[in-house]
Amino acid sequence: MGKQAAEYRGDAHRRAVVEDHASRAGMTSRRTGLSVSILRTETMPGESREVLGAPDVLRPTTLEDVFVTLTGELFV
Repeated sequence: MGKQAAEYRGDAHRRAVVEDHASRAGMTSRRTGLSVSILRTETMPGESREVLGAPDVLRPTTLEDVFVTLTGELFV
């Protein structure tokens, strides 16, 4: 899952743009409430950084990221 996750927040259109770009660039992403988290940001290509801009939050990845990526679900 990498060391870092970048969270991009915004309206539905912004989240769709981030998810679409991440998918086309071969990056792993997941929806997290009103944001999209992109995993392994330490390996994010410079072009993606330019297109997406600075993340709203840059954080260490967690076991939750691993679980949701593997199962597609978050149990609360």
